[in-house]
Formats: sequence, C-alpha cells, structure tokens
Amino acid sequence: MGYVYRIKATTHPLRSQSSWGSAFNARLASWGSTYNTFSSVFSTVRKAYTVKSAFLALQTAESDPSTTPEQKHILEEKAAKVAIEALWSGVRLEIHDVLKEVCDIVLDPKVLTKEHCMERIVALERLGTEFESVKPDIVVEEFVNVEHKGTE
Repeated sequence: MGYVYRIKATTHPLRSQSSWGSAFNARLASWGSTYNTFSSVFSTVRKAYTVKSAFLALQTAESDPSTTPEQKHILEEKAAKVAIEALWSGVRLEIHDVLKEVCDIVLDPKVLTKEHCMERIVALERLGTEFESVKPDIVVEEFVNVEHKGTE
C-alpha cells in the first residue's frame, strides 16, 4: 500500500511542476510504477496457469487407480497452495487499483486549492514511506502454509 501512496504523491502534476529535477524524478517513478504494474499482472497470469496445471495434475491422479492416497493428498496440498497464492495476487492487484483511484480523488486539484493539494501530497508521501518501512512479523511461507489434520 505504501508504494501506491508514495508513487501517487511523487508523480502528481503539482509536485512535478515545482522544478526540473522533480519532474524528472516523477517521470522515473511513473515508469517504475508502470513496470511494477505490468510485472504484477504478468505474475498473476502465470500463477493462474500454475493453478490450472496443479488441478489438471490432481484430476489426472484421481482418475489413475495406481495413485496412492498420500500422492493425492500431496497434489491436493500443492493445488490449494498455488490457488491461494494466485487468489492473493489478484486481490493485491485489485487493492492497488482501488488505492490509486482513491488517491486520484483525494488529490484532485480541481476540488482543492493548490496549497491544500500540496499539503495532501506531502502527507500522502509521508504515509507511503511509513507503510513501506513496516517489516512483517511472520515469514510469507509460514503464512501461506496451511496444515490439515486428517480424520481417520
């Protein structure tokens, strides 16, 4: 979230009008943001294909009578894990899109005075920097790993 806030503040037209250096930095940040968006979309599509492959492997294993229950269980776990990762990747893209829209509304220069808009830009940039400085308490792998206790 912090990345979106910081980029929207950095690339805002009022910020980039202040000096040539600011305009250049805003353009670089905009290119970086575009690259990041394309990279995230490509990664999400790739994860969706991984989900498809995992479920096809599971379907094939279920139709094969020589597949053991342990092998099926391993394939089910893998399919569930890649499905959760793909779902999270898609949700993350949607969250970033909504944040960008909200930032556009909050920083609309047609509604605000130039001074008030600049204050919001500075505040949004600070907020983004603070969000980006936060470190997670748990490792991502620990969060995604879900254990199921079988009933026998």
